[in-house]
Amino acid sequence: MRVRRGMSIAWTVVMGWIGLSLSLWAQENPLWEQGVQLFQKKDYAGAAAVFEQVVAENPTHPAGYYMLALCQLNLNKMAEAEKNLQKVVELEPKHFGAYYYLAHVAMQRKQYKAVVQYVDQGLPNATRPEDKALVPAALKLRGAAHLALGNVDRAAADLQQALQAQPNDDSLLYLNGLVALRRRQAQEAYQYLNRAYTIRPHHRDYARYLMEAANLTQNYARTREVGEALVARGGASPEVLSHLGIAYLALQDYAKAVSVFKQLPDTNPTRLYNLAQAYIGLKDWPNAEATLQQWRQVQPQNPKVYELMGYVYENQKRFKEALDQYKKAYELSRDDRYQDMIKRATQALQQQQQAPKSNSSTRPSR
Repeated sequence: MRVRRGMSIAWTVVMGWIGLSLSLWAQENPLWEQGVQLFQKKDYAGAAAVFEQVVAENPTHPAGYYMLALCQLNLNKMAEAEKNLQKVVELEPKHFGAYYYLAHVAMQRKQYKAVVQYVDQGLPNATRPEDKALVPAALKLRGAAHLALGNVDRAAADLQQALQAQPNDDSLLYLNGLVALRRRQAQEAYQYLNRAYTIRPHHRDYARYLMEAANLTQNYARTREVGEALVARGGASPEVLSHLGIAYLALQDYAKAVSVFKQLPDTNPTRLYNLAQAYIGLKDWPNAEATLQQWRQVQPQNPKVYELMGYVYENQKRFKEALDQYKKAYELSRDDRYQDMIKRATQALQQQQQAPKSNSSTRPSR
């Protein structure tokens, strides 16, 4: 969340807070008008230098400290901005804008409890129309902080209220999508994140979480579309590749699934499992077997390893080996569904053993 995006609102807050005394004070202090003009031209360094003079000449006037702080925020001088915003609050305890930007500074530092505290202190003072213009942004800050602190219900309340005021704010749609994911409301998460991504399709976080929600709601074609676009822009992180590979598996595009899963690091916990499934989909039994053998070394107590290994053997008519794998899966899990596999492999093995063997020593007559 960048300060510059909301700076015109901040100027409205300043104008409304100073009120009618602005023109009289500006006449007495020509430096003020000079600082304002530089600020409006986005010459924040020049404006800061002027407002430093304003503060020196008028050390008890909070407006000078506030404008100086806004300049410093735009110059990414957070410590100096925080000091001057604290001075504003000291001189004018009900200055809503100062509390808002103190919350902004705290958010940049990931001091989430401080964000909540500042917004709690500021919101009761947002009584003027010009103050209320910043309320949705303040709710967004507090909602994001609550989310980071794990207070999902409080985050939802703030972010929903903010979204009602700004229904097309992509960052609010994104944050509401994250809340829905935390609540395991996959369809709602997909709707929010899809809207956010539609507004800003080059935002990597929007794309990444949309892929997660799309897979959860079985919108695999959307995952593929978003994932391929993200990879083409250089966003092939392990998480993105994992979501994309799962979509390829669901869409039965096994060759692409193999290509994607092979790019994942060995430390990825589901890499071997998904890669084996992709090889199975291709009926590439040797690579499927080799992958499952690697997985068995990593997770020897996982019954799924032996289930898939049994399936691979069964498809190669290696029924004795398949039977042993299914029995191992049942031994580890005591899951009755493996009994059907054991029965099937047993019957296939018996039929194989009863089948007449060709006599290789008998030579055909000439």
